[in-house]
Amino acid sequence: EISACLVGSEMCIRDSFAGTASLASGWLEKDPDAFISFLTDKSGKPDPKLDEMRKLMAGSLFSGMNVLDPATAERLIAASPPDKRAELILQAAQNNPDIDLSAAGERALAEARSADERAGVHSRIARIMAERGDPANAISYASSLSESKERKAGYDSALNLWMNEDKDAATAWIKSQPADIQAEAAGGLRSRVNGMSSSELSSFANNVDPSVQPQLWSMAVRGAADRDPADAVNFLPNVKPEDRPQSYQTVAESWTKKDPEAASGWVDQLPQGNEKDRAIVGLTSSVGSKEPDSAAMWASTISDPEVRAVTTEKYATDWLKRDPAAAAQWIEQAPALAPEQKLRLLQPSGN
Repeated sequence: EISACLVGSEMCIRDSFAGTASLASGWLEKDPDAFISFLTDKSGKPDPKLDEMRKLMAGSLFSGMNVLDPATAERLIAASPPDKRAELILQAAQNNPDIDLSAAGERALAEARSADERAGVHSRIARIMAERGDPANAISYASSLSESKERKAGYDSALNLWMNEDKDAATAWIKSQPADIQAEAAGGLRSRVNGMSSSELSSFANNVDPSVQPQLWSMAVRGAADRDPADAVNFLPNVKPEDRPQSYQTVAESWTKKDPEAASGWVDQLPQGNEKDRAIVGLTSSVGSKEPDSAAMWASTISDPEVRAVTTEKYATDWLKRDPAAAAQWIEQAPALAPEQKLRLLQPSGN
């Protein structure tokens, strides 16, 4: 039996990562004391693979926590690594409505060891509230948090689910809030705006304060680039200024994968500057593995000297491996490469 193999051989455990949940469940059912002893055993010499298996096996059981009795669940939480306990405490509460969510939240927060973990706890609590059919209460919970990072995490979970359950009510709520609250809660609209075309998002953005609208465009541009990069171009003027260069790179990278000719035509007509530079970086990252010659030539047109030097040398190196004669001829004449770069690229290996 698999469970017998598990009980009898740690080597079997180390070598068997597939089916972790079923293995753990079988062992727990057959001999819970032996299983929990395995989770907490530190008597042998350190073994990273075995420690990782312990984490995976303990965590996998909580996907079915509702079938475990509370005492066993508590033993599993206690046996789990400290960095997993907050998550497992809330997973237990999510799967068992008889567990007091407020008390579970306090326990989880006591286990949290960083601001990010605390924000994660609040996000999970808000999601559980929303999943239990009370997204408005989840929003109220998020609003009650004193730290902005924690409020954002709570809003994100609560509003995301609320938009799925009752789009009109959720939209009405965010529209009624002051701009600062809208900005904190806007992350919860990510899944809602992610599938929108530029025309649809333009209409939807009217539901939030003008100062928040660029945030929606920034969140949605990745999905638009994957779905329809030609339309994603229409998103770019509306995204947050600080996000715009990265958004140009995202669109160029996705578009090049779908239609290199159309993408290169778009990139070519962009005005010189940081946004075009990042678009070129996106384009070259998509073609570089197959066409290092083309990538090197594109990289040599980047306006930022440092980015141009690093990117051009990267693809010139790849080109030399593919076609040494043609690459060397281009490198010798390339104004984008400094003399020391040309020497480094063209000198025989090992010299």
